[in-house]
Amino acid sequence: MSILVTPADGSGAIRFRQAGPGQRSGGVGGWEPVPRARRLEAIEWTGTPAMQWVVPLVVGNGRESVETELSRLERWGRPRSVGKEPTKVRITGATPFGKQITWVIADLVFEDDQLLIRNTAGRRTQQQVTVTFRQYVEASVVRGPASKSKAGR
Repeated sequence: MSILVTPADGSGAIRFRQAGPGQRSGGVGGWEPVPRARRLEAIEWTGTPAMQWVVPLVVGNGRESVETELSRLERWGRPRSVGKEPTKVRITGATPFGKQITWVIADLVFEDDQLLIRNTAGRRTQQQVTVTFRQYVEASVVRGPASKSKAGR
């Protein structure tokens, strides 16, 4: 099974093969315990956690260098410049999600195992990387009464 990871702006997609099923979490729940002195703890709903998908992926076929693709993947997980957010991505293909979701890359773990292949120049031609994708949900700023009164001045 393969997936295509594309930046939100549509440039420079990377195709991966899944090295395993991955682990899906989030999207439900949001209950947190509230300690209470000398009584049974209470439970309060704090909001639904964003979805997360941790999936082992393989890039490359063992023939051509994949250094460019791996560098691009790492860049997507970092801010583009000071004060900017990292790149948002879309995933198409064999995923456990039934709808189009905007994701961010929360973590990359490069695996040095039997799936790592290097050419005679030492460049990677195949690499397994476990990617943690986290659902992007834009933060909305709620203005309170104090903020409104200051804005009206």
